Amino acid sequence: MRDVLKKIKISIFRFRFGIFHLLLTISIFVSSSYMLRAKNEEARYLRYAARSLLAELHSINAACDQSTQDYYRILRYCDDILPQGASLQLILPKMPVHKYQFLREKGRYFLYPRNYGNNEQEADFILVYLLEDFRIPDTYRVCKVFAENKYLLARHDCPSQGK
Repeated sequence: MRDVLKKIKISIFRFRFGIFHLLLTISIFVSSSYMLRAKNEEARYLRYAARSLLAELHSINAACDQSTQDYYRILRYCDDILPQGASLQLILPKMPVHKYQFLREKGRYFLYPRNYGNNEQEADFILVYLLEDFRIPDTYRVCKVFAENKYLLARHDCPSQGK
C-alpha cells in the first residue's frame, strides 16, 4: 500500500511539475508574441511617423513640387562649373513667397562659396529659374539652358564642366 501511495505521490508531483512547465512555456510564448506584436506596432508607427513628417516637410518647403523637382540638379551643375570666387545672382519668381524664398535660401546655402553680392553690381553669372518674363541683359550670354524658363547666364565666357 505504501508503495502505491508513493507512486501516486510521485505521479502527482510529476503531473504538477509537467503542468508548471506547460504553463511556464505558454506564458513565455504569450509574452514573447505580445512583445513582438508591440515591437511591430512601434516599428509600423515609426515608419508612418517618419513618412508623414517627410511628407509634411515636402509640402511645407515645396521640395517635391513637380515644377521645382530639378532645382537641385541644376544647383549641382552650377556647383560643378562655377568658379569658387565667382559672383552669382539667383533670379526666381516672387510669388508664392514661402516657396521661392525657401528655394532661394537653399540655393545660397548649396552654392555657398560664391559671392551673392547686393544685386546692385553685375554678377558674373545669373541663374534664372522659372521666370518667364525675364529679359536677358545685353552684357550676358546664355551659358546653359536646362529647360524653357530655366537657364544660366554668363557675363564672360561660360566655364567648362569641372571646377
